[in-house]
Amino acid sequence: MVAAIRYFRRPRFAEDRPAMIVRGGSLIFQSGDNENSEKGRPWKQVREGRWTPDQPNGRPATHMVLTVKPQHGCDVRRRPVTDIRIRFFGTAILESFQITTANGHASVPIPLVIGSGLRDSNGSDYPTLERHGSENVFSLSYKQVDGETKDCPNITKAKIEFFD
Repeated sequence: MVAAIRYFRRPRFAEDRPAMIVRGGSLIFQSGDNENSEKGRPWKQVREGRWTPDQPNGRPATHMVLTVKPQHGCDVRRRPVTDIRIRFFGTAILESFQITTANGHASVPIPLVIGSGLRDSNGSDYPTLERHGSENVFSLSYKQVDGETKDCPNITKAKIEFFD
């Protein structure tokens, strides 16, 4: 009688990606959602001006879903999007940032925040990237999967979820 030993390895990309919250005050990109007790991941700079939550075993971030609670005529509820652009008045100049997914820095698509002047703060369950400035609102535009671009002016908070 031959005995066979089987073992199971955990799939390499088994971890769900935490949501990303974008909020005003300064401009803050937060990994994880404290309203739902979903802890985030520390931020990692993968290249100058390019940041991602550090999650080597995270599932591929192939799809993004955007939610903006009703504010100033913008009401987006779990809408699939392919690209998000943010405009923010930092230090008296208009600055722009991008949230997207790409696999140029990893073997699978990962969430990316692209923009200059960001500083990380990784000392909590909800790590942040911040761009200090004087405004507490920002404008957001997003591209729907059909290619149409929509604008959300003067908002204070948005949530982005990532799925494979």
